[in-house]
Amino acid sequence: MKMTPMQCVAAFVAAVSTCVSPAAALSNSGQFFLSSEMRPEVAAKTLARVQDEWIVEAAAFADCQAKSGALGNCGGSQQSFGASCSKVVDAIVRGSSGDQNKVAEYMNSVCAQHSLSSVHHTHCLGLQHAIDGALQFNSYENRMRYNSGALCSKFWSTFAESEHKRAEAEQKQAEVERAKEKEMLIKANELAQKRRVEDDAKKQKEEVKQKLLIAQRKAMEAKDQAAKARKEAVERLARKKAAAQAAQKEAEEKVTKAALEAAKAAEEHRQRELEHAKAEENLRKITMAHQKANMANASTQSVAKANPLPTNATKSSDQKEDVKGTVVTLKEREDKKDDKKNGDKKPTKL
Repeated sequence: MKMTPMQCVAAFVAAVSTCVSPAAALSNSGQFFLSSEMRPEVAAKTLARVQDEWIVEAAAFADCQAKSGALGNCGGSQQSFGASCSKVVDAIVRGSSGDQNKVAEYMNSVCAQHSLSSVHHTHCLGLQHAIDGALQFNSYENRMRYNSGALCSKFWSTFAESEHKRAEAEQKQAEVERAKEKEMLIKANELAQKRRVEDDAKKQKEEVKQKLLIAQRKAMEAKDQAAKARKEAVERLARKKAAAQAAQKEAEEKVTKAALEAAKAAEEHRQRELEHAKAEENLRKITMAHQKANMANASTQSVAKANPLPTNATKSSDQKEDVKGTVVTLKEREDKKDDKKNGDKKPTKL
């Protein structure tokens, strides 16, 4: 739960006021003042929250002056700061019984706490310096006549100026950081754009590469298909050529066979003609012999008529018939042999 400015001041006053018992406040020993009962870590955390409110007041005061100028009514922030500051300072001085050394020792312990940020640590040291400068060596005078209002009024000027400078420095730093962020953003955008361009170029290059690979693969496939088609065509041509050669060879064989058969038939015909001529020659010789025999028979018959001999005449007639029958039988045999050979021979189909 967030505390209001007055609640923060009250908490700080309570933390400081309850740190020292009346007997301890009158003690000459500073060690007891810095004992665990002082709870400087609690006071430091509470003082940090009070300082946050003071920082807000200082920022409001600077903003008011920036808008209204030096003549503007900006005293509200200073008054609020003064009231809060006076309570804090009074609590510290009363808690130390006005002893300047105890105040310094306590504030050193509070400002050294690790819970304080750098800004809180700086303001804590500033408050310590202001209190130490306003205290006297007389503890009684410090307790009775210490003017916390005057201290806080003077501390306000220092605090407000310090906060103004810090705010300006932070603003400048923020502007520098924003400029750096803007520059980094511009560079990041440029780098992103460059990367996008590079990625696009890489992507296009990859696409071109893929298209080239696809084209090469298709070309290879087309080449393989063409080679396959040529091979198949060569094989088909070879088969057709082989079939044609086989058919040609078969035809040549048939022609050769037919020529051989024709030559054989011609030779057989020539042989038959020779045999026929021989038979005709034999027939001519037989005929001539027959004619001679006939002539001899005629002569014999003429003689026989003059001197008839029946037995011999009958024998000559029988011899004549035998010769005639022999000639006829030989002729028929040659004709039958020719008919048989002509019947066995078949015409050759070319």
